[in-house]
Amino acid sequence: MVSAFSGSLLMVLGCWGSLASVARAQCLSLDQMVSVGAAPTALAQPQDLAELPVNEWVFKGGIPRSHDVYWASAATAASGPPPATVTLRTQQRNFDVVLKTTQGACIRQVSGELKALKIKPINVTCPNGCEAQRYDGPDYQATLYSKMKGEYPFVIVLHPLRQAPQAPPPAAKATPTELRP
Repeated sequence: MVSAFSGSLLMVLGCWGSLASVARAQCLSLDQMVSVGAAPTALAQPQDLAELPVNEWVFKGGIPRSHDVYWASAATAASGPPPATVTLRTQQRNFDVVLKTTQGACIRQVSGELKALKIKPINVTCPNGCEAQRYDGPDYQATLYSKMKGEYPFVIVLHPLRQAPQAPPPAAKATPTELRP
């Protein structure tokens, strides 16, 4: 009887550990999202982005008809879409880091990190009955969405406020100019 109980307990703990690793792989910390947003080669060489560990995220490439790139969670769902995705959504001078997930724990984790930094939430109008709060950090704005319709009810958008590093402008060509008195 003891061995049957021990075997059942080990099986339950093993399943719990698998579920915990799946949930952990679906989340990004605030620090990770800020690091991705600050990575100078994030869009130029996204397949090499060290801030998204390859054992947790799989680079999927570009999104058709956009300059956006994305990763899917390495954790697999029984059927349907991956449990989470991370997208670099291009903006005019930088890019947003967008985490879409099925796990509410990801929103609670980032929300807790923002509150620990004493950043006050601002309620944001959200279409279609979803809920959203924006946090204005020192170098970013983070907006957390819940109750979204579709495959991913939880979304975090981190918008860096600093311009992404750019290549220096090319040197001006020296062209002789005619001097007039």
